[in-house]
Amino acid sequence: MKNMKNHISLTALCAISFILFGCSSHTLFQNGTSTYSIVISPEASETEQYAALELQNWISEVSGAKLPITDLSGGQKGKRLIVGYNSLVKELQPESEKPSDRDDSFTWCNMGGDILLWGGSKRGTLYSVYSFLEKELGVRWYSSKVSVAPKQKKWSFDKLYNHEKPDLQIRDNCVLDVRNNPVFSARMRNNFVRIPSLEEGKTIPGSAEGYWACTLWGVSSLQLNITTNIPSISALLTANGKTNTLSCACQIPTF
Repeated sequence: MKNMKNHISLTALCAISFILFGCSSHTLFQNGTSTYSIVISPEASETEQYAALELQNWISEVSGAKLPITDLSGGQKGKRLIVGYNSLVKELQPESEKPSDRDDSFTWCNMGGDILLWGGSKRGTLYSVYSFLEKELGVRWYSSKVSVAPKQKKWSFDKLYNHEKPDLQIRDNCVLDVRNNPVFSARMRNNFVRIPSLEEGKTIPGSAEGYWACTLWGVSSLQLNITTNIPSISALLTANGKTNTLSCACQIPTF
């Protein structure tokens, strides 16, 4: 109930912002240039720093403009992409509460010209960035090697708001390209344990065991019940003498 009230409050704040600022349009980029900055906290987690870099890279791919990344004291008010939950988010969204580190839900919205993207510091903020890039700028990741960043001369916005919460706590994908490539896995919002890709040759954000992984250590038995008409797997786990039921998404490709 408390989370529902907070969600309603955030929606109301965004609506009030829209009324106060009217229908004035804000331009993120135009003709290969931008007056915006990406802002993160000095205490930003490794994932949030990586999220800022991903946002910078893909906006550049779409627009040709490379936005600078700065700390909370930098950037011009009304010209900021604020990544991660920090004091600026709290200031602009006073009804919001800091999510837990491993909270995979996320929000992105605007307050005037500022765009706020936040979630849990382990995964949620990165998911917020990926969702924004997909839904607003049309970026697509079809595999670890195939992506699309549609070129745009100008992108403007009036009102932005999106909030998502995964229905499944543990999310895995049966496609080997996802399992073997931690970057692509993160873009698909999977959070199972990952092994660094041999091509990458190093540990990167998203690949370190336990970093944004939901591990299954200590499990003594595993029983899978697979239904043929629904592409999902229900796992009955017995660990430490207790029985828990978990659901894992398994995307099955069709040919």
